[in-house]
Order: sequence, then C-alpha cells, then structure tokens
Amino acid sequence: IEWAWLDSYHAADAEALGVADLGGIDEDALLAMGVATHPSVRVTLISAPLASALEELAAQTPHAVLTVRPDAEVRLVPLDPIQSALLALTSKEKCTVGNLLALALEEAEEQAPIEPILYLIGAGAFVRTG
Repeated sequence: IEWAWLDSYHAADAEALGVADLGGIDEDALLAMGVATHPSVRVTLISAPLASALEELAAQTPHAVLTVRPDAEVRLVPLDPIQSALLALTSKEKCTVGNLLALALEEAEEQAPIEPILYLIGAGAFVRTG
C-alpha cells in the first residue's frame, strides 16, 4: 500500500469525473459517456490483515485498497469485489458508463447497481474520455 501511495502521488494530474459532471446529461449520453481510470489509481488486493497504522481501513476488512490522488491529496479507499471489478474493467479497455452499469448489474445481486459506480466517482477514480 505504501508503494501504491508513492506511485499515486507521483502520477500524472488529470481532472477526475465528479458526480456534478453527471447532472444535466440525458440518459443516452450518460450511458455512452467514455470513462477510464484516473492516472493515479492503484489497487492493492488484500490477502493478509492490514497493519495497525491503517486501522481505519482494517476495521472495514476491504477486498482491496484503492490509492488515488484526484486532487492534491492521496486517498486510501476501501473497495469491495464489485468496485474492484469495475476498476479492472476501466483499466483494461475503452469503457462507457453503460459498460460499468452492465457489469454492476451482473455482479450486484441485491445491491443497487449504481451505488458502486457512484462510490468510485466520489472517490475520484475515473476520468472522462472521448
């Protein structure tokens, strides 16, 4: 996680997609909006208990930790498996909000499929493309 923090800190700057950017866009345009991971995104899968220095994250027992710097400060954000899958999708290929929603619908089961997407947007994990 410390290495991811350093990588994120030194990554290229980019304007993160925010929830406010989604307002006023019609449904078709929103679903077609291209997104990619912010250049500072680093994901660390968790396979062992987290260090006591990260006790706030450890208490949540995350599947992974997102390290991201959408503004001036690096953030550590806990991720569940659905959020990790969404980030993996946007980091591998061209992706749209519609693609994210389709994957979230497949994975979310009883959870509202938009919640993991809005969580990642709120964390500053995406940039707009195209």
